[in-house]
Amino acid sequence: MEINEEHFSDWPHFFYETPEYEERNAYLSAYLKRHPDSEEDQAREKLLCERYANVDKKTIDRYMEAFLMLKMTNEKTNLLTRKQTERDIKNYYRVLGVMDADPSIPPALRLLEWEHFTKCYLTTCQSGAYRATIFGMLPMKDETLSKKIIADLEKVGLILPEVFALSELCKPFYNSMLSVYQKSFHGL
Repeated sequence: MEINEEHFSDWPHFFYETPEYEERNAYLSAYLKRHPDSEEDQAREKLLCERYANVDKKTIDRYMEAFLMLKMTNEKTNLLTRKQTERDIKNYYRVLGVMDADPSIPPALRLLEWEHFTKCYLTTCQSGAYRATIFGMLPMKDETLSKKIIADLEKVGLILPEVFALSELCKPFYNSMLSVYQKSFHGL
């Protein structure tokens, strides 16, 4: 990948406005070569490695994967499934950096990465499959889409944490998602 030096004049803003992992990683690596003592960017690199994983030559957004798994989790459990569900949910929040987060990563950087993730999620939600209704033939109205997205954010950020006594831990994550949502859907 060819590095455009002009993007470094807007660092780190450019890093958080770039949606693709490969480009983010390439620019961050190039920036660190120029500024090897930048502790903030070393932490950014750690966070990027925490968020993305290479599996079978594909890059997986672990935040997206954990968020989608939480979204599909049923908050209504019974005695037989509650412990397993709770273990799974806590593991997904660990992946998101909500629980047992690496203390060497400044909370402000983690918030920025959650905001980046939320922007990516919202972009995905505005694409075809998420917007589809009636057997995928008709697109959802903007107002309906907005309600569906907020329901997803509330389930992952408020409902599940409340059911499993994780509300305080999840509050910063939910607030960062909500902030990005409100900026993106302010007219709806």
